[in-house]
Formats: sequence, C-alpha cells, structure tokens
Amino acid sequence: MQRFTYLIFILSLFSYTQELSHNVFFETDNYEVTTNEERRLNSFISSLDSLTIKTITINGYCDDRGTVIYNLELSKKRAQTIKKYLLI
Repeated sequence: MQRFTYLIFILSLFSYTQELSHNVFFETDNYEVTTNEERRLNSFISSLDSLTIKTITINGYCDDRGTVIYNLELSKKRAQTIKKYLLI
C-alpha cells in the first residue's frame, strides 16, 4: 500500500501543469486596449518569461447590451485585438 501512495505522488508530480489566466478589460462598446490595461498585460507577459507555454486560449466577452450579432462581433474583435498584441 505504501508503494502505491508513492507511485501516485510521483505520477502527480509529472502530470502537474500550471494554468495561468489574465483578464483584459475593455471600455463599453470598444475593442481597443487602454493604456492601463496594456501596462497590466505587459506585466503579465513579463512574468511568463521563464515558463514553457504549450497553449494559449483567448476568449472575448461583452455585456448583453445590443443585439446578439453585434455582441458576437464585438467579442471577436476583442479576442483578435489581444491575439494581435501577443503576436507583436
């Protein structure tokens, strides 16, 4: 039984992955990154320098004002803005 416990512990060390997230907030009805949010984003990116990154997921959200189609487009534009920023 003790061997089994050690095996679980060792396997958990190898399978450990760290998930980090960062939120970027946009002004209402806008998809441009403000100066303050750009500073926060740069700080977050700097903290990733020593990490190996395997995947990045970018999700764009907005409030429920406006039509569904408008909000979907705004969400896409926000996600694209962050993607472009990360690729620079």
